[in-house]
Amino acid sequence: MDVHDSLARIGDGHFQRMLIIACGVCFMSDSVEVTMLSFLSFTLDEVWDLDYWQTASMTSAVFAGMLIGSLIWGALSDLHGRRPVFLASSAVIAASGTLSAFAINVYAMMFCRFFVGVGVGGFTIPFDIAAEFLPVATRGRSLLLLDFFWTAGSISIPIIASMTLPLGNWRLFVFCSAIPSFAAIFMGYKYVPESPLWLVEVGNMKEADVVIKSAAMMNGKTSDEADALSVRQREPNDETEIIEPVLSHDVPLTLRGTATNYIICLGKLTQPDVRNQMAVLCALWCVFGFSYYGLILATTRVFREDEFSYKSIMITCSAEIIGTFLALRVIDNPSWGRVYPQMVFYLAASPCAFFMCNWLSLSTLFGFLARMLVFASLCLTWVSTPEILPTDIRGTGHSIANACARIGAFTSPYIVHNMNVEIGTVGVYLGISCLLASWASSNLKETVGERLDFEGKEQGPQESVNNFQKYLKNLSPPPSPVNSSHKSQVEGKSKGSPEMEMGFVKVSSPNRRIDPKGYRPPSFAESIDPNV
Repeated sequence: MDVHDSLARIGDGHFQRMLIIACGVCFMSDSVEVTMLSFLSFTLDEVWDLDYWQTASMTSAVFAGMLIGSLIWGALSDLHGRRPVFLASSAVIAASGTLSAFAINVYAMMFCRFFVGVGVGGFTIPFDIAAEFLPVATRGRSLLLLDFFWTAGSISIPIIASMTLPLGNWRLFVFCSAIPSFAAIFMGYKYVPESPLWLVEVGNMKEADVVIKSAAMMNGKTSDEADALSVRQREPNDETEIIEPVLSHDVPLTLRGTATNYIICLGKLTQPDVRNQMAVLCALWCVFGFSYYGLILATTRVFREDEFSYKSIMITCSAEIIGTFLALRVIDNPSWGRVYPQMVFYLAASPCAFFMCNWLSLSTLFGFLARMLVFASLCLTWVSTPEILPTDIRGTGHSIANACARIGAFTSPYIVHNMNVEIGTVGVYLGISCLLASWASSNLKETVGERLDFEGKEQGPQESVNNFQKYLKNLSPPPSPVNSSHKSQVEGKSKGSPEMEMGFVKVSSPNRRIDPKGYRPPSFAESIDPNV
């Protein structure tokens, strides 16, 4: 049975709920550690009488750490598995966040916050784990549930700040911000197994069966029903069978071995079927990183006179809840897909970000709208990214895109918190970055209704939403190239099948599955270019 079919037949129950909660708590811990920067930087500026560059550098230290962490954790998840990286990154956040409460000066704080950023750089991993466990029918909406946890973290910070900072107790504020990280470690250890897609990718079919069986039984399946979901058990009429398992990656736990394999993963990102979309993703993540984190930092500057306006900040933070519902409304609509809403939302956020900083009498309204639209669009960007990337380099590619977002975020404090830059000018920068995000998102490949690792024709910019009517007509990918005898069998057996009608095909990795006649399904690269 195909691993996608096994995951689809697990059912939707207790396992998926606990998986989403565990990954969501990790998301919440990352959100708390990032959102608190807007309060901590202004507070320590007064407590330690900091220079401008020290205040900005304290914030940027986190984003610099996130840049480094993104480049490390993603590749490790492709080489050593998703689960251990999930737990390790959460542990780094918890330890560094706790130590930040004991910092004695700004340089010690920069050091601690840098390593908090290194840990937060791995927050793409829980998202990838959830994406690889969820069936096509519910993947988009289920993944967006994680964004509610991110929003919960954003809203909790103003509450914690209003209870601790007026008392002058910033250390308690920092310590409370680290608590969700410890909860993420506990929930991840108890409820997050290794990804079956990754296990199959490295040839560990036995462990993949154990994970799938355990998940099925958590959802109320009987032992016999769970055994029937084995990825090693093929249907009698299936065209392929697994002759022997593929050996797992032999990755030595040394600096040289890890570096060598990391370079191999980077090399895969330059393949013709990946590199164009990877370039678009990097550009998109960079500009939305500046837009989103710039809005967070600009909010505290706009709503701060003698002291923080916690009410206005809470209102703008709550906009992310509406943004998530907005994304839920459109994400699985085949007439809209993933791409077109991203383009529209980023585009609409541009004037709102500008007016938030230039029409101060209505700054709460425009701040709410800008935060809502940017968050709705980046929710869709988060879902599209793992769907575009193949399993063997999903962690690496997603983390590199995340690193690009950190580059954008790294520059935002030096502009937004620079008092030599007028707040109106800050609005201009934020508006331009939203426009650039809209343009970049219009060049993404549409993935609505497709399985992960779908081997279809890559859509170029000319097939994107620049021509929306043409984009809708080309939404269903072309059939997989197979021999004529097998094609007739599939058409006869699958007539009326929803998967075939939607254009789905089974994904087969080269050199892994061979039918008795010696036929090996072509790889993605071979289906595009026969000379590969």
